[in-house]
Amino acid sequence: LSPQSIDTIVGTDYAFQYPRTVAPGRHTFLFRNAGKMRHQFSVALLVEGATMEKLLALEKAGINVDSLFDKDFGLLQARGGQTPLGQLEIDMQPGRVYMIVCFLQDDAKSPPHHTLGMYGSIRVTGDRQVRVSLPAASTTATSG
Repeated sequence: LSPQSIDTIVGTDYAFQYPRTVAPGRHTFLFRNAGKMRHQFSVALLVEGATMEKLLALEKAGINVDSLFDKDFGLLQARGGQTPLGQLEIDMQPGRVYMIVCFLQDDAKSPPHHTLGMYGSIRVTGDRQVRVSLPAASTTATSG
């Protein structure tokens, strides 16, 4: 299967530039770090009904948030001003919300980047497109 879409996520110091909504189907995600600090682009599927706001509120209250994650897809990481060689391919499910986040810290005394605003969510909108290829109609001429 070839990707339906190639999406570039840009990390800055301390935010992401990314599409807020995508169509269902296969997506290839690339990451570019336009910031000065090391950043990561981590993607996870949230359980139905979960939101980033709920996750952050529970985390801030010291409550374990593992139950809000349905599936982890991986992460890409890069030093400031660089682009990692890898990419993430994800089959984005209709109606679901995917979390993107950077969990890194600048140093042991600094707060994690997601607490500074480096997180977001991508909502999958629309129906999955099913493409059907039909063979070309053949015509037979008969002379009588």
